[in-house]
Amino acid sequence: MQEEEPFSDLRLGDVKKEWNWIKPEIEKLLINIPQNYRPEDVYAACVFKEAALLISKSGFAVVTIKDAEYTNEKILFIWILCSVKVHTKYELKCGMAKLEQFGKEAGCQIMETGSPLQKVGSYLMHTGWNLNTIEYSKRI
Repeated sequence: MQEEEPFSDLRLGDVKKEWNWIKPEIEKLLINIPQNYRPEDVYAACVFKEAALLISKSGFAVVTIKDAEYTNEKILFIWILCSVKVHTKYELKCGMAKLEQFGKEAGCQIMETGSPLQKVGSYLMHTGWNLNTIEYSKRI
């Protein structure tokens, strides 16, 4: 029997129902990749419909849809893509493909994401993404 492709069952989820398994995964992500948000920020954004939670047996994604500043285009911003089993390029490829499909179905013309991990940037650059800016910060 052939194994199901990662994220092939990606669908909209209810953060209130899924929070018990989503929160620990976000906490793990934040240990390895410190960000300027807490798990509760993700929860609040989903509850208040500022972001959407997409769930799968493979993991989950948190996305927002916004309007481009100077055009009529819609942007799918990938805030979080988390695989709960393994973290391979194949998982990333499958997850991104499903998110692209979701974005098209939602009427988006552009996908955006960011990561402090250089290897994620390298992967994206080799799979059709363009580098537009790099953001640096310093606490003073």
